[in-house]
Amino acid sequence: MSDEKTGLMFRAMFLLEDFRELLRETAPSHVFNGDVKMKAERILADLEKIIEQLKRLI
Repeated sequence: MSDEKTGLMFRAMFLLEDFRELLRETAPSHVFNGDVKMKAERILADLEKIIEQLKRLI
């Protein structure tokens, strides 16, 4: 069970790094348009799923 939690945490951290990269790409305005917006939405949706999985494991 703890291996699953650890794996989920690492997946979440990597997704947050991907989101951070989007922020770097769009600095200083951080306006998300087109493909960047779609990537951001996909990252956030994946993070929501991971958070829900983690909630079920606690």
